[in-house]
Formats: sequence, C-alpha cells, structure tokens
Amino acid sequence: MDKPVSYLQTDPRWANNDYSTNGEITDIAESGCGPSCMAMIIATLKDSSVTPAVTAAWSLKHGYKAHNQGTYYSYFKPQGEVYGIEAYQLNTNNLRNSRSAGAIYHNQALAAIKGGDCVICCMGKGNWTSSGHFILLYGVDGDVAYVNDPNSIKLNRIQGSLTLLQKEVMYYFIVKVPRTITDDHTKEATELATKISSIIQIHDMPSLITELNLRYNGSCWWIIKQLVAFDFTDKIGIVNGREDIYRRTIAAININDKQAFNTELMYMGKSSMFYTIRGLLDKLGVE
Repeated sequence: MDKPVSYLQTDPRWANNDYSTNGEITDIAESGCGPSCMAMIIATLKDSSVTPAVTAAWSLKHGYKAHNQGTYYSYFKPQGEVYGIEAYQLNTNNLRNSRSAGAIYHNQALAAIKGGDCVICCMGKGNWTSSGHFILLYGVDGDVAYVNDPNSIKLNRIQGSLTLLQKEVMYYFIVKVPRTITDDHTKEATELATKISSIIQIHDMPSLITELNLRYNGSCWWIIKQLVAFDFTDKIGIVNGREDIYRRTIAAININDKQAFNTELMYMGKSSMFYTIRGLLDKLGVE
C-alpha cells in the first residue's frame, strides 16, 4: 500500500475531543490511537473528510471504547464495514505470550503487506509504547517497517525495525485494500476455476491434495492463491456460514511453504478445501 494519510491523535483539531466512558475522563490525544488508525485508512481509501474526530465519535457511540483503557479489538471490523472496508483480527492469542505460535502470524501479516494490504498492530511495551498502542503498518523494506504512528513522528517509530516490531506486537488486524478487477482477470480466474471444478468433488482430503499436486505443479496452495489473487471483493462471499473455515484457509495461503500449507488444511479438516474453493467457484459462476 502507498503511504496512507497520516493523522496524529494529538492534533489540536481533535486532541481534546472527549473519548470517555462513564466514570472516566479521557480524550483522543490520550486514548484515541485505534480510531486514529482507522481514520487514516478510511480517509485514504474511501472518504478524505474522515478524521479521528469522526471515527472516535463513532467508536464511543457504538460502545467500542474500553473503560480506563483504549479501544476494544472488536472495533475495527464494524468501523470498516461502515465504509465498505474489510478488516479483521488475525490472531486472538497474545503473541508476546506465545513465541512459538507467533511465526505463522508474523508471516501472514507480512504477506498481507507485500500483497498491498495494510495492518493495524496492537503493540506492547517497548519502542512504540510504554503500555499499549495501535499503529498502522503499511510497508516493509528489508528490516525497515514503514509505520503511521498516530502518536509520534520520531524516525525510530515511523521507520522502525521490523524484527523489533515482531517482538513487541501483541495482535494483528488485517485491512484489505481493494484492487481493480479487469475483464482479463475475470477471464483468467474463471478458466482456472473451470479446470479444477471437478477435482474438488473429492471429499477425502489426502486424495484431494494428492490429485491437485499431480495435476498442478503448484499444489493446493497455488490453486487457491490464483483464485483469490484477483481479490473479487464483491464476488467472494462466505458459504453457508462457514466464515471460520473460509478465513483460516484464506489466511493459510500466505504460508509460502506448500507442505506447511497442506498440513494446515489437513488440520482444519476435509471441508475446508472443498467449501473454500467451491465458494470461490460459485461466486465466479462456475458450475
């Protein structure tokens, strides 16, 4: 993603705006980093008139301000939906408390950035905060993490170390940046979908994975990656309420190691591959 609009929560235009629940007294300058991050995204992608004053007011009105803290993690998805922006929480376990499980989420967040999306990071104590803080990660170059920090313009916080960020981050929130879909993209995806539509009728996961590997050198990972690479924002939906399966599979395609991807699908169960690809094909109108 190109550098988004940058807002500081300490900007005098809104710094003193109330951002308090009953029984506390606080403002955007002190507690509004979450809404400030979303305001940057919305102003960049959808509506340039949106500022932290707008998003903080919406958050407060709809109950997403956490008492004596900042903003609830559940805020980002519904706030994005108001403007037609997809946002979701990537991990629910605190990565600072589970180092062994962190690698997959770091890789998925990095893949999202490299794919043109942006990532809101909830940071723990360290370079970016003395307690907790939301920042907007929009680019990576080597070990340099390009960040819009709503509470700082210091170089070590807006062009900080990616390695350090990964050590200090607690939670990731992926924000999808819409792509332009062309007729060629639609044709290419549909042709690919047609080729594999019969194969996914195999419900036995080991057999399905084996067959895909035999017919297509890139394996299951390559097949799904090609289908979703075109980002059919308005065409790809959740099938039969299987949002958890869809989300996990789409996240899994960011695992660049194909064997690890196949293992993750096996762990999720046979319905994961079938319903994810079937849903993509259905939305493309492929029987």
